[in-house]
Amino acid sequence: MGEFIRLFIIAAGIILLFYYFDRDKMSKKEIIPSILVLFVLIVLVNYIKDLL
Repeated sequence: MGEFIRLFIIAAGIILLFYYFDRDKMSKKEIIPSILVLFVLIVLVNYIKDLL
């Protein structure tokens, strides 16, 4: 469970940094969905990496 929290924090950090540096391209409504999408992608990549 701790690994998923760490991956979620990484995803949130990436999206929030993107939002901080480029506010014109991203609205506040898009922050949570984009964090969730990036979190799922990171979990999938991590899962595939563990399989190999």
